[in-house]
Amino acid sequence: MIDKTPPAAAVMAAEPARKKRGIAIQREIVVLVAMILFNLLFTEHFWSLQTFNVNLTQVVTIVIVGIGMTLWW
Repeated sequence: MIDKTPPAAAVMAAEPARKKRGIAIQREIVVLVAMILFNLLFTEHFWSLQTFNVNLTQVVTIVIVGIGMTLWW
């Protein structure tokens, strides 16, 4: 019978990689929330329907193109 469980060293090595990925995602969320809060406090019409419309119609297109160009290479 073949034992298919990974060795303990491989399991222990995978744990820090998962922790780093979790910390990176948490850091990105914190930065996003901080940017939104900053703009809510210091930008006059940030929380308006017109700004939301501009973000949906113009910014999203630029982000999609930018991600596509990044994935190309």
